[in-house]
Amino acid sequence: NMSASPIVLPTKGGQFSVSVTAGQNCDFQAKSDARWIRLVGGDAFSGNATVTFRATLNPTISRSGTINVAGTEITVIQSRN
Repeated sequence: NMSASPIVLPTKGGQFSVSVTAGQNCDFQAKSDARWIRLVGGDAFSGNATVTFRATLNPTISRSGTINVAGTEITVIQSRN
């Protein structure tokens, strides 16, 4: 099972990754529930994989959103400096 500690991003955004350890032939999906976080590449994975997301620049106050990787919800917090 994955640890779901929050991911904290800088104001400027950028790419970040989530590493998943899964059994061989264990298929899983990833998605973003926030408009400002985009999945880079496809959304279907199998086995051990690194899921990459891209966050846009944060123009306003601090914000948070969630991504869902292999059924685990992970909170993403973006600060505003």
